[in-house]
Amino acid sequence: MDFKSHHKRQLPYIFVEDGGLHLDPKLLLHDCTIPIVRDAKYLGLIFDSKLTFKPHVNYLKRKCIQSLNIIKMLSGTSYGAQTSALLKVYKALIRSKLDYGCVVYGSASKSVLKALDTVHHQGLRLSLGAFRTSPIQSIYVLCNEPSLELRRERLTLNTFFKIKSNSSHPMHYKVINPIYGSLFSLRLSFTPTFGFRVGGILRNLNINDFPILEKVDEFPPWKDIKLNFIDDFEHLPKSTTSTLVYRSIFYEHRHRFSNYEPVFTDGSKSEGHVGTAVAMGNAIVSERLHKFCSVFTSPLRGTSSSDVTGFT
Repeated sequence: MDFKSHHKRQLPYIFVEDGGLHLDPKLLLHDCTIPIVRDAKYLGLIFDSKLTFKPHVNYLKRKCIQSLNIIKMLSGTSYGAQTSALLKVYKALIRSKLDYGCVVYGSASKSVLKALDTVHHQGLRLSLGAFRTSPIQSIYVLCNEPSLELRRERLTLNTFFKIKSNSSHPMHYKVINPIYGSLFSLRLSFTPTFGFRVGGILRNLNINDFPILEKVDEFPPWKDIKLNFIDDFEHLPKSTTSTLVYRSIFYEHRHRFSNYEPVFTDGSKSEGHVGTAVAMGNAIVSERLHKFCSVFTSPLRGTSSSDVTGFT
C-alpha cells in the first residue's frame, strides 16, 4: 500500500528508521490486545486521533439541540415564561454543557467551533422571543451574553491564572514556559498548545503579564481554633433590619468587650481603583491594591495588614 492511499484512509501510522510505515502497532495489557480506535471518550470529552475535536463538537451540538426543546415548550407566546426565567433555564441546561471542557476543545479550528454558535444563538432568541432575522449583536446586548468565542477566552484565562497561581500544579511549568514556539510560528496549521493559545489571547486584549499571588493552602481565620469568632449580625439582613438595631447591638458588644482594643478594617472598589484601610485608635493605615483585586479582597487585605503593622 502506498502512502497516498494509506493517508486517504486516515489510519494511524508510525514512521520507522528505514522510512517506511508501521501500521497499527499491537499493544498488550495482561495478554489482552488493546483495541485501536479513532475516537475515545474521557470525562465527557471525545478525543479523536487527530485532536480536531470535530466528533465532540457534533456530539455536543446534538445534546444541546435536544435540550432546546425544553425552552421551546416554555417560551409560548400566550403562556410562556419571562425572559429572565428562560435565560436561567438556558444557562443551566445548555450553556453549562457548552462551557464544560471548552478549555480543552477550544483548540479546535474556527470552522469546527462555528457549529456551536447556532445553538447559542437559537437559545438566546428563544429566551428573548426575538425573530430569526434579528441581528445577533443586538441579541447579545439585550441578553447581556457574550459570544461563545469570548466566553471560551474568558474561561481559558481563568484556568490559566488558576494554574499560574499554584506552583505545585502538574501543568504549571509547561503552561508558563511553553515549548515548540518556533514550530507553531512556522507551521500555522498546527494547533498550538495551551500556553501559546493563552499568550495570543492576552496579546489581543492588550493585557501585559503581571504577578499572581501564590496560592496558599491554609485554613480560613474563622476556622482557626486559636481565634474566637463572634458574629452578632449573622441573622440580621440589611434589607429588613433597622440601623437602630445594628447600633444597639454594636454598643452592647463594645460594652461586653470593653477591655479589648477595637480594630476596624474596610475596603472599597471603584473603576480602576481598589483600596483598603485599617483603623485602631488614632492610627490609620491605608493601602492601594491592584485594580484586578475584588471588593472582597480589600477588607481581607486590611485584616492581614493589621498583623503586619502590629495591630493585634
